[in-house]
Amino acid sequence: MMKIRKPKMFNRFASCESGNVLVEFGMVAMLLMGTVVGAIEFTAVMTQNTKLSNAARAAVEHAMKDPAAVTEIADVAVKSGNLDSNTLNVAVSTFCECPGVGAVGCGDTCSGGETNNSLVTVNLTQPAE
Repeated sequence: MMKIRKPKMFNRFASCESGNVLVEFGMVAMLLMGTVVGAIEFTAVMTQNTKLSNAARAAVEHAMKDPAAVTEIADVAVKSGNLDSNTLNVAVSTFCECPGVGAVGCGDTCSGGETNNSLVTVNLTQPAE
């Protein structure tokens, strides 16, 4: 049986203790990369949140003109927020209330003879990209 000799070069590396810097750098680099990736993801989520908020604001403005036109409201939201229309969910709801009384039917009049306030809510949801 033949014995394989290791070259002397490997003995020199095996006894070297200066590799600890490389190991420490590897651990710190993983932590730094995780922080950078987390910051990038956080920025992407906040950007999408801002787009949705702006789109909802524009959709509410349009909904105040015509609350029954849900498809038009969704189109306004998609165009103003530069959002994907395939994944955007739009929910429009209207309700009426009288001052000091609360919610009433939208065809009803308030007790003091004043007209009721018509309110519109628009909820936009979209999965994170």
